Amino acid sequence: MPQPQWMTTYIGVSERIAAFKKDHPEGSIQVTVENFDHEMGYVVLMAAAYRNPEDPRPGIGIAYEARDHKPTEIMKEGFVEAAGTHAIGKALEALGYEKKTESNGKEQTKEPKPAKDRQNRTISDLTELENQKWETDRLNKALEQFVALEAGDQFWAVLKRFRADSIGAVSVNAIENVRKALLDKFEEIKSQKAADQAAKD
Repeated sequence: MPQPQWMTTYIGVSERIAAFKKDHPEGSIQVTVENFDHEMGYVVLMAAAYRNPEDPRPGIGIAYEARDHKPTEIMKEGFVEAAGTHAIGKALEALGYEKKTESNGKEQTKEPKPAKDRQNRTISDLTELENQKWETDRLNKALEQFVALEAGDQFWAVLKRFRADSIGAVSVNAIENVRKALLDKFEEIKSQKAADQAAKD
């Protein structure tokens, strides 16, 4: 029975890791835990793919996984590992190790994509000149601040309000509103934590 097209065109993360190591013998891939709450059942991991020990701009990938979002018990038990694989895949994609090939096994050549209606564009559609990296870095920094307050889940909850399941999926038109919503939520969390601490003292 022939495999469905999405399987025949998909390059697994393990294959992309092998290609990365072949191209960069001195390279390394490092995964760090940004936030983890076993009781609530979610994890945020960040992967960095360094082409050499001095790589100033490694490929970065951040992945969020929730245990309850998995359809089977086996997948629920492995949600942390799934997040690690997802983060590594994103880090490698950032360096050009694509996850798809043509169905005949040849590497997929990138055709220019039709210009999206500006209203529907996301951060990942921006060019470098349009500050894709700047917007991504700002939201990643916001995520780090939420994680520092042990509130990483609140960051993702705000993004989901704007129908974005990842930083790159944030609508260009919604960026300012997302930033404002994140700032309001961040200040709310800080105030609540300060009040809780005062009550304890």
